[in-house]
Amino acid sequence: MKDDFKEYLNQVGIYHPLNNEIINIHTEAGLAKDSKVLAKALSETLPAKSNALLEKMKAYTPKTTEVKELHNIFIKAVELRKEAHAQLHVVLTKPATESAVDAAFAKLDESDAKFDEFLTKAESMKKDLIDGK
Repeated sequence: MKDDFKEYLNQVGIYHPLNNEIINIHTEAGLAKDSKVLAKALSETLPAKSNALLEKMKAYTPKTTEVKELHNIFIKAVELRKEAHAQLHVVLTKPATESAVDAAFAKLDESDAKFDEFLTKAESMKKDLIDGK
């Protein structure tokens, strides 16, 4: 499992720049305070970047169950964030109820929680497999 995890960490290094780019685009579009800029990011730029990231991630298959589980957490986090962006686009561009807005932000929070779960588990595995041995 140690070798599989090390290989996976190299893969995460490939995903990391694109994942950071998605985060930066979302942040910058939100800070622009221009609904058209944010709507375009949510409807075009972010889905395209998320699809590219998911394509790369799904093309990789870890060898061990433990690393597969970790990888699947990362994939789920990206998928949830993509769903949140789609929901945010809808509430931004169409009349939306307060519950629809809340649901979109709840999906974003769910994605953030999945990313936190991924980071916690990856750090624990790193300590156990690499740092500890």
